[in-house]
Amino acid sequence: GLRKGDMGVVVVEIESGSLSDESGIREGDLITQINRRPIRDMKAYKKIISTIKEGDTVLLLINRQGSLFFLTITPER
Repeated sequence: GLRKGDMGVVVVEIESGSLSDESGIREGDLITQINRRPIRDMKAYKKIISTIKEGDTVLLLINRQGSLFFLTITPER
């Protein structure tokens, strides 16, 4: 779970068969970085996501129940 002071955005829903689902992102994951840029809140998340283009490789830093790991995804629009 989240601890006081954790920053990022929590994944609340994953659509079956979506890119997120296929890449291994799970409900409850905390996305703390995108392309090594910190995600402190939803505003920062939306700002960074808006710069990503179809076919870009995106590096996510995920906090899953206290374990940190990287995932890469390549969005298709």
